Amino acid sequence: MVKAAHKIQASPDEAVTSQPVSETALQATDSHQDARSEAERVLDEIEQAASQATESLAKDASLNGAAPVTEPAAVTSAVDGEGNGRSQQEIDREKQAAHEARVAYLVRRAKTQKERGRAQLERVVVGAMAIRKDVEFFDVSIASSAERFLGLIDLSIYTINRRGEYILGETDAEKVMERFASLVNTYRDGAISERDQADVLLKNEQDLVFDEDWIVPEYRQTAFKMSVYIKHPSTLKVLDGLFAYDQLVRNLTILQWNGKVDQVRIDQARHHERQALSKIHQFAGSSLIGLNRRARPVTKPAARLSRPPLAEATEATVQNEEAAVAA
Repeated sequence: MVKAAHKIQASPDEAVTSQPVSETALQATDSHQDARSEAERVLDEIEQAASQATESLAKDASLNGAAPVTEPAAVTSAVDGEGNGRSQQEIDREKQAAHEARVAYLVRRAKTQKERGRAQLERVVVGAMAIRKDVEFFDVSIASSAERFLGLIDLSIYTINRRGEYILGETDAEKVMERFASLVNTYRDGAISERDQADVLLKNEQDLVFDEDWIVPEYRQTAFKMSVYIKHPSTLKVLDGLFAYDQLVRNLTILQWNGKVDQVRIDQARHHERQALSKIHQFAGSSLIGLNRRARPVTKPAARLSRPPLAEATEATVQNEEAAVAA
């Protein structure tokens, strides 16, 4: 933990003296400069992490997030019962165009998150101890979750664990880490529980039929395969959850091939995984942004003289909107 150095102030007499500076004074000055440089490096590290969090959350694949696609006026009018002289074919075409625009937006958003997520997983942080893990996932949905969310989650847990007490204080930093632990454990335990249930069902159903009648499909290639660098033990638990969900989808797919479950059950498993990991990702991003705000408090401008009440109210409204967006 970096400790802030005591500020050294010289008296007026000392400031103008021409006598040589003592060795003790030089050492104290060097110590102060070293502490300041380290503090600035810490703040830059937090700011960079918060910047990545801001970009990631702006394009977060939250299940409740809507793509910023404006619905055509003709579609809105049709819903309201007003055709405005437009034919049904024109309205249908505009509906289709709006749908295609939304799909294109979601594809671009996913691609950006994957690229950024992969870069973060491959990144080696100077001064940080990490372990290398060779990971692979076969289900496309689970692989997408790993690519898009795992990197920021690992960065956030590592940064707050290492720098949180310095910025937030011991109590608040501990609360954030406890919340992380709760979310991560819920994700991992839920995945393992569902996987184990599917394992039992798969074994029981397979025991009831002859081997030659049981179909076992296989993946022909991986959906995600790379070496990642993990900076905190909690991220390993997230990986355990991802592996468990990947195995769950595999088992359910085998059961589907043999007529024991339907596609809805498989989609449900993917939905549960994405929803749970998105929740951790959202908390990771907002925690980094909050840490950066606390580390670099914004200085309020001096109050103006004779300001109209409306101007004050308008500025307060803008500040509230900016705060809401930042949050």
